[in-house]
Amino acid sequence: MSFFKGYTIVMGANIVMLVLSVLNNKLMYVFMEPEANGVFFLILRLSTLGAFLFGDWLRLSNLNISGSTPALIQPLLANTVWYCITLGMLSFIGFRFLSPLLPGSVFGVGSVYIPVVIAGAIGLILKDELQAILVGSQRLVHFALTYILFSSVYFGLNILFLVLLGFGLRAVIAAWLTSVAAGAIWAFTALVKFTTRFSLRPAMEVLRESRTIGSRALVAMGGMFIMINAHTFAIEPILGSTGATLVMVAMFSVCFRIFQLFQRFSDIASTLIHSRSAREETDGNIRVTVLTARSGVLFSLCVSLVTVCFGKFMILFIADARYTEAYFPLLAMLPGVTAVSAGSILNGYYWGRGYPWKITLAPFAATVFGLVLNWVLMPRIGLTGATLSFSLMNLVWVVYLATVFSHDTGIKFHHVLVPQISDIRLILTRIRRIPVEATG
Repeated sequence: MSFFKGYTIVMGANIVMLVLSVLNNKLMYVFMEPEANGVFFLILRLSTLGAFLFGDWLRLSNLNISGSTPALIQPLLANTVWYCITLGMLSFIGFRFLSPLLPGSVFGVGSVYIPVVIAGAIGLILKDELQAILVGSQRLVHFALTYILFSSVYFGLNILFLVLLGFGLRAVIAAWLTSVAAGAIWAFTALVKFTTRFSLRPAMEVLRESRTIGSRALVAMGGMFIMINAHTFAIEPILGSTGATLVMVAMFSVCFRIFQLFQRFSDIASTLIHSRSAREETDGNIRVTVLTARSGVLFSLCVSLVTVCFGKFMILFIADARYTEAYFPLLAMLPGVTAVSAGSILNGYYWGRGYPWKITLAPFAATVFGLVLNWVLMPRIGLTGATLSFSLMNLVWVVYLATVFSHDTGIKFHHVLVPQISDIRLILTRIRRIPVEATG
């Protein structure tokens, strides 16, 4: 399957997911109080942090191994299931014994919600690791349908719980956990279907290979996660633990969710570039990477222009009038959105080539720069300081990535990041061909 055909399939599913995600966020912002939204947003980010710390090494190694050695799909599946079972048991046992030592809240989340964070993290690990095997083995239709199922279940349950029954935060948490489980079950069933001799017997040799690849992948993904999420977790330590701080977190969540919606397009491209780079190293792959990076910049610039003109309406659409103060912080975040869009695609190329340290360590340095800016700007200009530092941090990072890529490939720097007229022509040609490919 060609890169652009695979991208079209996955993008179609993600458009459905994005629409449902926007509607989901709208329900939560309208039917939940800002403080409850702030708590739920932090629960999501902490669960994602846990999934990253304990699962992304396996997710990225599953992607690399299933892409380069399709015969190992069955042992990868078995190892993933047993790893999640073991990790879940150890996590809940650890919480049971350590809970008396926990403070009243962790990053603004009450300790009573820590089991939710653990359950969410384990569910995300299982779902994401299984999806990584699907995309690595080019089962892109099933990979795409996992997104649709997850979003549909989540949206349907939120309508039931929030709109029809009038429930609150705990019902939204239950809906989210159920949707994660549904996505994981679907991905597992799809993989079982494609294995000739299914078995859940773990394969230690494959696990050792996963560990070797995953150890460096964990550092690479860790840098990215910290760089993107540092501002979320920096608000409370800098401004203090108060109700007003949680409201500011809720405001930031509006900006961050809009960023996530826009970023999905580049995330998909980055994952497919990663898978392609793991399977082959050709000049054609380099050209696809450059074209995709420039297209990401072009798309982000168009989105930024639309956001400048209609940003307040976007906020009203995904939230409500209480969150319109997030408009100017959102504008300050737009350059960072463009930077992350291009940088994530260049990252995908290098991750498929074995996670070189010169790329892996760059986000850590950028995070230090961003946190220093946070401490300087947030006490002076509030939430806009957080989003402005987010943008400056990511601009520095993407310029470094493009410089390294230019040096390694011989492609001029401005050809890596600056959109060309030919890019627009190619995109328009591809759009015209989509109906033909869909019916062909």
